[in-house]
Amino acid sequence: HHHHHHHPGVMMPSFRPPPPPPPQGPEAGPLRPPPVRHPAHPPSPLPGPPEPARGPGGGGPPRGLEGTTGSAAILFNTCDELERPFLDYLAREAGGKPVWGVGPLLPAGFWSNPAGSISDQAARPDQEETAVAEGKVRAWLDSKPPASVVYISFGTLVGPAHQELAELAAALEESDRPFIWALQDPAAGPFAGGGFFPEGLSRRVAEDGGRGLVIRGWAPQLLVLSHPSTAAFLTHC
Repeated sequence: HHHHHHHPGVMMPSFRPPPPPPPQGPEAGPLRPPPVRHPAHPPSPLPGPPEPARGPGGGGPPRGLEGTTGSAAILFNTCDELERPFLDYLAREAGGKPVWGVGPLLPAGFWSNPAGSISDQAARPDQEETAVAEGKVRAWLDSKPPASVVYISFGTLVGPAHQELAELAAALEESDRPFIWALQDPAAGPFAGGGFFPEGLSRRVAEDGGRGLVIRGWAPQLLVLSHPSTAAFLTHC
């Protein structure tokens, strides 16, 4: 019965099945972009309801992709240049369809208002009251030449160091340019008591023909940014 055994000189064709294709869809497991490390900005959780945990196998789209399975492409109201890595991640999660950042876009009310500037209360009725009445801010802006005002607002979570803020205040006082400076929630954190802020700045620039407007708390940002008197926006990135 030795004819059943392989002869030394006979090579059996080695057949290996092709490797299985990489898993697609829910079995693929979630793709994660590499973490962004920036020593100056500790990571902070985004506000909002907690994202439901994905089930085993990473099923379920990331927030922002729900209901997009039938779409040819996905547009987000964000800045493509700043958010490209995240948009690329969403594009992979969406199965490779194009994802574009087309913002930042102003609310539709901006275009339907012939006067050009827009009311924050009308555009964002759920937003809390601004710290200064919109009418007062609008009247102040109306009194300034076109494209002359610098608007300054740093975020609620990150902002410059005290020393930089003091230097910025000194520079604003020395310059002759009108400005609006929005200080977020001065009762919290480094702004408590206005310690960094030269006590007389508000008073001195107010005497200078109302050249500067300091808003402590929420500012009507859409109104300011859409007003023709506003020339520049100084913020952090």
